[in-house]
Amino acid sequence: MGRGVTPAQFQASYAGLLRKVRTAYPNAWIFALRTFSGRFGTETKAAVTASGDARASYVDTTGWLAADDLSDSVHPNDKGHRTIADRLAPVISQHLPGLPQVSRHNPR
Repeated sequence: MGRGVTPAQFQASYAGLLRKVRTAYPNAWIFALRTFSGRFGTETKAAVTASGDARASYVDTTGWLAADDLSDSVHPNDKGHRTIADRLAPVISQHLPGLPQVSRHNPR
């Protein structure tokens, strides 16, 4: 999903994905992350909002990764994955307070 589609097509497809996830996991909390490149971020957020699902959250990842967190200017490397985990863990804990706290990774 994403290449060769319009923003409207992406949003519609993402809305369909959210519906499928909700059907498969009716009690789950859904965290929809903005792509780290920002591509279709507006459409992703709009699909989450339009879903009206109280247990679905859009997570704005703007500024989460620096150039040295990426393997090829798009995909996270090991350091990037640690950075994502460190940023995402508190977001998840905020919505699921019964989970144990996760300690931060030591940067290598």
